[in-house]
Amino acid sequence: MAPLTPGERNLMLPELKQAMAAAHPDKGGSSEAFIAARERYEGAKVAAALPDPPTLVQKSVFGVGVTIHPITHRPIEMGSGCKGVHAQAVDHLQHIAAEQGIEAARRVKARLDALTDEHKAAIHQTVIKNRQPMVAASTR
Repeated sequence: MAPLTPGERNLMLPELKQAMAAAHPDKGGSSEAFIAARERYEGAKVAAALPDPPTLVQKSVFGVGVTIHPITHRPIEMGSGCKGVHAQAVDHLQHIAAEQGIEAARRVKARLDALTDEHKAAIHQTVIKNRQPMVAASTR
């Protein structure tokens, strides 16, 4: 079985938290069961925060000793001429934002492509009706 990704580990957290609450002595559980459930929950929280180990592709591109940034989950370049870890993390965030923006644009385009001509005409009429008149800069 393949190791769980951080996202998959995060999906388990609510279930583990419920199991921990159900095992609480105030809810009829035993102290031992609660302690064990809490350890599982706390361990899962820590594991969910850890980045996945480097993939084979990341190792082949960045080297066998590649380090994965704990927040962005992207490879950190090492060696002379590389940016600092924080600067690389900022770059990672810019790439992530661009990737998410592209995905959002694809979803919006798919929704627009699915519109019928009647829907497009109705949207056009709504925009025209709700359009605010432009005020000339000289009249302000």
